[in-house]
Amino acid sequence: MKFPIINISTEKWNDDDILDYILFSNLIYTDKKSIFDKYYRNKMFCDCDGNVFKVNGLEKPKEKWRDWLKFLPGIYRCKIRFEPTQKEMAVNELRDYFLNGISDLTKNDYTEKWIADIKNAENHSELINGKQKNSG
Repeated sequence: MKFPIINISTEKWNDDDILDYILFSNLIYTDKKSIFDKYYRNKMFCDCDGNVFKVNGLEKPKEKWRDWLKFLPGIYRCKIRFEPTQKEMAVNELRDYFLNGISDLTKNDYTEKWIADIKNAENHSELINGKQKNSG
């Protein structure tokens, strides 16, 4: 699995939840059932190589100290478990998914630029992560 990955199970995007559709690792910092159920349970995700994975569970931290210091930000980390589905999503299929999702959001300068970037993306990674600028 190559991160970041995008939730491809969500049919209607919401401005308030937009950052919750993309994961940059398999860690989340809560074990609240309501959050896990809403954003992760049985959801399908596409990675930067076009491979599709399904969430099949959540592992709570094994270290007791993480539980004791749960009140500190970033200490309590749960691991999302993914299983490969043996399916792949074509670049154009993922592009269409993005364009449909963005069409549900409030129109502004950012969404217009995002649409242009999605149309110009050449692969899964550029669709999910954006085009990386060379630092040289």
